[in-house]
Amino acid sequence: MTKEFSDKFLEFLNNTGSPYHSVDETIKILKGSGFKKLDDNEEIKKGGKYYITLNYSTILAFKVGEEFDLEDERSMVIITGSHTDSPCLRVRPSSITCNEGYTQLSVSTYGGGIWHTWFDRGLGIAGKVVDNACNEYLIKIKRPICAIPNLAIHLTTSEERSSFVYDKEKHLQPIISKTDTNDKYGEQLLSLPRSLLDEICREINVQPQNISSFDLCLMDSVDSRYVGINDEFIDSPRLDNLGGVFSCFTALIDASESNSSDLLISVAFDHEEVGSVSFSGAHSDFLKQSLKLILAGLENSSLNNSTPKGMVNANRNSDLEFCKIMKRSIFLSVDMAHSIHPNYPERHQSKHKPSPNNGIVIKTNFNQAYTTDCTTRTFLKTIANNFNIKTQDFLVKNSSPCGSTIGPIVASNLGIRTADIGACMLAMHSCREFMYYSDIYDLQNFIKVFYMTWSKVKLESKLLE
Repeated sequence: MTKEFSDKFLEFLNNTGSPYHSVDETIKILKGSGFKKLDDNEEIKKGGKYYITLNYSTILAFKVGEEFDLEDERSMVIITGSHTDSPCLRVRPSSITCNEGYTQLSVSTYGGGIWHTWFDRGLGIAGKVVDNACNEYLIKIKRPICAIPNLAIHLTTSEERSSFVYDKEKHLQPIISKTDTNDKYGEQLLSLPRSLLDEICREINVQPQNISSFDLCLMDSVDSRYVGINDEFIDSPRLDNLGGVFSCFTALIDASESNSSDLLISVAFDHEEVGSVSFSGAHSDFLKQSLKLILAGLENSSLNNSTPKGMVNANRNSDLEFCKIMKRSIFLSVDMAHSIHPNYPERHQSKHKPSPNNGIVIKTNFNQAYTTDCTTRTFLKTIANNFNIKTQDFLVKNSSPCGSTIGPIVASNLGIRTADIGACMLAMHSCREFMYYSDIYDLQNFIKVFYMTWSKVKLESKLLE
């Protein structure tokens, strides 16, 4: 079962390449399990399974329990969150540049990538193209269409040889072809190299003159794969945070058949790697407005079934109901976590050293880069212990900076109890990252039982509220 699940995860990774493709693949999984897109005028029904997208780079899916009741304190909203984006090189709007007989793509860095890992790799491309009529198309060219060659050691200075030094503006521009001095066609249309423009047009069946704009991400062209003498590690781009996306949404699907009293939700935002401040990022009102839409839809559905036509229930207050149900609900932020590195063990705090195949990681930061507190940590460990799932704690050293997640953003926006978890990995933000194959199954398994049992654990607790 564990290997079968990681095989599916690798297939998911290989079909992505941009936030848009991450959402597209997630939709395919959801549709295969009976979820349907929520249309603007569609009635939300108990037992229903739906999804919503925003910009096709952010997605929210939910299952309404058959016994879910807004006014019943035993009914709760259980939400998991992840993000669809990863650090990458993105193609600039004016992207054609010719130097010394080479045609290059002009690119910008997106997020905090380990950019030297992008050198000497065959790079493909994935993203979205928009035509003059504002029709959008997904585009993915997986074969290596460009590369960023290193400077030969014989041409480097002694300083450059002792520590790899590069200029992100000058040295990260990939070579795509030998310059065609007769190519004025590409320069006039979108300022893309003609060969790339032609291939994009063939893929989406649109004439070059009808293309208006694009959002294209470079990606490693080599498939995700197992490595190690026992094929026990996953070597792949975008583990951060497609590991979270895949685990959350597949757990939602599995748990939706077992939990009938709660509203189960999973959301994956765009732009986490650059601060989440966008209309499709975690700082937006997308999650709050979606929650209000769902709860109002359920309330209207209930009224339609119980109230005579034309009558209004004046005792209902949707904002009040929203506040009440948020107080008894939870958000679980799921993002990848830093495994102990055998070559750099001193970089971890000595008592908080997560390791592969040793359980999910519960993340803590007293300065609120992560949201787990003593209460939510106890909730998580109680659920894990009930199902014999191992847990590990992660906390950075006082001398180390700490990354953050969407957890603090959602917690402050919704006023909802929140915790941060993840799975161990190495080389976070490298072009290719590294993790143990069973850790992705353990993460998904925990999220599944969290969906299924958190409300029971919460109801049995006595909190100082």
